[in-house]
Parts: sequence; C-alpha cells; structure tokens
Amino acid sequence: MNKAINNGTAQRCSLKKYALVTIALWSLVIALSIYVNHQLNTKHLLDIGKTIARASFEKDILYRRWNAAQGGVYARQSETTAPNPHLHIAERDITTPLGKQLTMINPAYMTRQAHEIGRLTNGIQGHITSLNPIRQANKADVWEKQALEQFELGVAEVSSFAMLHGKKYLRLMRPLITEKGCLKCHQQQGYVLGQIRGGISQSVPMSLLSTTMAGNLTTIWVKHLILWFIGSVFIYFTYCALSRKTLALAEANKKLEVLALTDALTNLSNRRHAMQILQLLWDESIEHNTALACMMIDADNFKQINDTYGHDSGDIVLRELANKLHDTVRTDDIVCRLGGDEFFIICPHTDKDGAKHIANLVLDNVLAMTVKTGDGAWRGSISIGLAIKTDLIHDIDQLIKIADLGVYAAKEAGKGCVRVAND
Repeated sequence: MNKAINNGTAQRCSLKKYALVTIALWSLVIALSIYVNHQLNTKHLLDIGKTIARASFEKDILYRRWNAAQGGVYARQSETTAPNPHLHIAERDITTPLGKQLTMINPAYMTRQAHEIGRLTNGIQGHITSLNPIRQANKADVWEKQALEQFELGVAEVSSFAMLHGKKYLRLMRPLITEKGCLKCHQQQGYVLGQIRGGISQSVPMSLLSTTMAGNLTTIWVKHLILWFIGSVFIYFTYCALSRKTLALAEANKKLEVLALTDALTNLSNRRHAMQILQLLWDESIEHNTALACMMIDADNFKQINDTYGHDSGDIVLRELANKLHDTVRTDDIVCRLGGDEFFIICPHTDKDGAKHIANLVLDNVLAMTVKTGDGAWRGSISIGLAIKTDLIHDIDQLIKIADLGVYAAKEAGKGCVRVAND
C-alpha cells in the first residue's frame, strides 16, 4: 500500500516538474519570439526610414532636373533669397520692366531652400555636399565624407543610424551624377558627364519613427503576453487534469494493493501479506538478534457450523473470531487469516514466555465467546500451535511448520489449548 502511495506521489511530483519545465520552455519561446519580432520591427522601421529618405532624394533629383531643364529660374530677391555669390553667369540678376529685382535660382540653390523648408516642416535634414564644394556651407561632415569616399569605390547607397546635432537620425546618402544640365554651373570645376560630383544626404529623425516603433512594440508585448498567459493556463489545467488522473490511478492502485493483501471476509491480512511480513520480521530478527514468535490458530468444531447452519453462519463465526483475535493481541502483533478457519499471529520482539502469555490470553478470551448462528451457536474454542525462533530454525518455512505441528498437538490433546512444538 505504501508503495502505491509513494508511486502516486512520485508521479505527481514528476508531473509538477514537467509542468514547470514546460512553462519555462514556453516562456523561453515567447521571449525569443519577442526578441525576433523586436528585431523585425527595428528592421521594418529602418526600411520605412530608408523609404522616406529615398523618396526625399528622388524628389530633390526631380526638381533639380526640372530647374536645370529650364536653364535656371528667377525669383524675387528677398532676405531669404539673396543673389548667389557663387553663381558666375551672365544675367544672374535682372530687373523687370516694373522694377522688380530678380535673381537666378540654380538647382543647388533651389535644393538648399527646399531642404530648409523640409527641416522646419517635418524635421528631415537634407544636405547637398561634395568632397570639393563651391560653397563652404556645403562641406561634408564626417559621416558624409565617409559616404562620398565609398561612392568613389562604386557604392550606390550608404545608410546607417548616426548622431546629428546631438540627436539620432537614420542617415541615407546617394551620389549626384553629373548630367548635361549640371555643366552650366559646374563645368569650371572640371566635371564631365556621368562623373560623381557629390551627393545628397537625407537624415530622417528617429523621433519621427519612434511613435510608430513604440506603438508596434506595445502591440508585440501585449500580444505575446496574452499568448504566454493562454499557453501557461493551458499547461496548468493540463497538469491539473493529469494530476487528478494520476491521483485517481494511485488511489485505485492503493485499493487494489489493499485488496491483494487483505482477506475480504475478515479484513485481516491474507496469507500472502502474512508471509511478506513474517519474512521482513525474520530478516530483522536475524540482523539485530531479536526474539520472534508466531502462533497458528485453528477454530475448533468449525466444520459442524458450516454443515449444520450453512456457510453464512460460518462466515459470521469467522468474522467474530477475527475481531476477537485482533482486539486481544498487542498493537505490534499482526493477525492474519491464512484461509478457511486457520488464523496466524506474528509476535515481533517476543520470547517464549511472552508468546505463551499472549497465546493463553487469546485462548481465554475466545473460550469466553458464544457466537449465535441461526438456530444454534458456536461455543468459542481454538487450538493454538506456538513456535519460537531459535538457532535451530533456519527460515520462516520451518517456523511455520513448527507452529502447524503445535496445532496438531493441541488437537490431539483435546482442543481448546496451547501447545509449543519446539518447547
């Protein structure tokens, strides 16, 4: 029975361990998924930033080409649109018939003004630059210089996260290729068609992307936490269901084990259990050199009860006799039913005198019994064979045989008495 209980407890502990390990693995999977999604979200935002920067670059190229195709355009001179001192062409500045002062706006000048409007509108920093600028304000910074040097090696685009004016930006730069319309202003610098003469950098502020990134990250965390919770709850309830089944199975095994070791009629230990207990106590007495005794008991005149009043009456007698034996012996003594009307009592740590005392006490209590059986009664009487462990007895089989011989001796002596075969 203890084995079944221990097995059930061990299985539940194993299930709990497996459940905890499964939740830990599930948590690890969720954590890895969050990490991967975070990386994908960062890459997605990088792609968005690059798309914005590329679109801004393409816009610059389009209106630069339009401006170059017109040979430049005129605009009214003002504080924000002063004559370009670096533009050395005829008719840079003209006066309309109405007296308005106009100045030539070339592609570079238009690009600078458009970049300033963009900086004030959406924070995107555009900058036209080269390794040999005409205008010093167009001088490349460290990041742009490295990008321009890579263009000379054949790289078509450079992008990365970088700091600009103390803030983080996604910076992207593409080269400016000398076109026919560019030669009007830049031919004096020695540029030829198709030559890289600089580049335009586009810097998209991370603050522009951070709101989207924060929203995406919040969504990722919320979805993953919900998924983790659902998975953990599923694992928990699965564990509970398996634990209940394991407990029920352990209880069933416990009952089966009890049934396998218990006499169904009297609820005493059966022959199988009696032999197991006797062997354990025998081994213990050998190891520690302690006393051990046992007694075989046979109900006198029991066959007459079965023959006269039926087996139902016989069962009543056996149950009453079993109760009497159980109530008479000590708590350490083990009372068993071997079968039929045979009972067996094991007395651990008991010498000859102690065993005789217990046997006589049992006999006296049984002799005082009267068990009604239908129209008749069984007058309590038993024959007891007592066996004491000695150095001449080598195993439990010999001990049981000696107790059995004692029963035969008690029967021959007239029943209702105690006999010690190895006295």
